[in-house]
Amino acid sequence: MRHACMPVQQTVAMSDAFPPIPPSGSTPPPPPPPFGGTPTLPSPPSAPPFSPGFGGMPPAPPSYGGIPTAPPLHPPAGYQAYQAGYGAPSVPTAGLRKATIVLFSCASACAVGLGLVAYQRGGTVDDFFNGAGTIKAVDDADGRVGGLAILLVLLQIAGAVLLAVWSNRTVSNAKARGANASSGLAAGGWFIPIGNYWVPWGQLRKAAATFGPAPGSLTRWQALFIGQAALSIAARSFGNFDINTSTKDAVSNLHNQGFLFLGTGVLLAVATIVAAKAMRDVDALTSPV
Repeated sequence: MRHACMPVQQTVAMSDAFPPIPPSGSTPPPPPPPFGGTPTLPSPPSAPPFSPGFGGMPPAPPSYGGIPTAPPLHPPAGYQAYQAGYGAPSVPTAGLRKATIVLFSCASACAVGLGLVAYQRGGTVDDFFNGAGTIKAVDDADGRVGGLAILLVLLQIAGAVLLAVWSNRTVSNAKARGANASSGLAAGGWFIPIGNYWVPWGQLRKAAATFGPAPGSLTRWQALFIGQAALSIAARSFGNFDINTSTKDAVSNLHNQGFLFLGTGVLLAVATIVAAKAMRDVDALTSPV
């Protein structure tokens, strides 16, 4: 009998040492607090501060005191005077302008000198026909006239090249600031026969008129340019005569040629002075520093 009760006692002792296992799906009770206190539940975690990229809500934007108004539909007064490209940097033109005027001045002096030697050649030819001169003197006079004529042409070509570069640059500056003009016509127009009497002038006038009244000095320069060109063409025509021309007519033609070349030089000198002012006035409008 004693041995038959031992398994019962062992079973009771093991059930007291191990509590029953709760059914599946139920939440186990919290462990008992030490020293017999009441268990407390943990507080929920606080929301982290807002930081971009962590899903928080951004703070509300500050208020600036009212609804902003839309910008005006029309530009403020005075805006049209500056045009769309106001503030665009201008390519310098002063150096080209001064170099062009220097070449014009040299061409003016050369034309005056050509007029003087052309008039003297008429006297030399008259002396030869009257027996007071030699053929060598006539040849020397022809050489002086021909040399100065070639130098005048070279100076005029060089001046036209610089004038074309200046025209291209000053009109390009105006176009960068909103002007509606052609820099190609302003430059290339100087080399168009007959067209150089109005094509480049029109582009310079159009470029300058974008920013203010076109300078009157530009019109005066154009008139003097046409006048000296007409005198130069007439002077060349007076040097043409043949063997059938009488001595008196030949000498008269050579003297008249000298007068016309001299007048061309004087008119070219005046045109140079006016050109200096006109180019400066145009640059003041199209290429402000």
